[in-house]
Amino acid sequence: MVGEGLRRRRPGPLDTPLLCALDWLASIRTDADTHNDIAVAHLGFVRTHFFQQADDGHCGTTDQDALHLAVCNTTRAGVTLVASAGSFNVGLAMMAPAAYDEVLTTTAMTDVDGKPGGKAAPTCYGADLSTFGYLDDQAALRFSDFARSTTDRRHSFAAPGLCLETAPGPADPGPALYAGAGMSASIAAGVAALCVDAGRCGTGTPAENVRTPVDDAASQGRHRPGYGFFGDPLQPIRGLFYGPLVSAALY
Repeated sequence: MVGEGLRRRRPGPLDTPLLCALDWLASIRTDADTHNDIAVAHLGFVRTHFFQQADDGHCGTTDQDALHLAVCNTTRAGVTLVASAGSFNVGLAMMAPAAYDEVLTTTAMTDVDGKPGGKAAPTCYGADLSTFGYLDDQAALRFSDFARSTTDRRHSFAAPGLCLETAPGPADPGPALYAGAGMSASIAAGVAALCVDAGRCGTGTPAENVRTPVDDAASQGRHRPGYGFFGDPLQPIRGLFYGPLVSAALY
């Protein structure tokens, strides 16, 4: 199992399915069947580590974090893992798996028109989002977690996370609107998959695969005037790092 090697802290009942899922992801990357490989996976959960750092810098072997060790082993097998920074409006260093350096972590921003410049009225299907403190092309200041440390900044970038519509399904014929950093992580997972398909990700080390989409997003912000949002590295908010805006343009 990918969580083996940790003796002092045994996985709890909620950890067991996660560890088994990560073990399965790693196993299909290393078996003889090359047609069942999964290159990108979205870790759609957040575990809080209030008042302590979630990442010990040693894949969980120092603080006996079985989940972190499983994440490291899965990325070593060649799977790019994507996670939400969280929606608690705090530093993501306390959030797992977002704080793990091996994970591509996504913060949330607001984009209501799909265009740069922040000129659109912040409305969502008739609702005025400005009354809640949201503005077009601005970090989702009311809920999105953010990075502080240099290491967390290296694997974090932003994607839209407000007023996102889901496709109707058999159980719910009408569209649903969602907000949260978790929705931005879904977008980031899609961009990571495009990066792998284009050959820019997936050919290097797991650390390179995490840095490449972040570096590409930063490059896009530097070379395209107006691209980005209030809160990105070119328009920073002191003490709150949301990262560059995700870009799929190179893929």
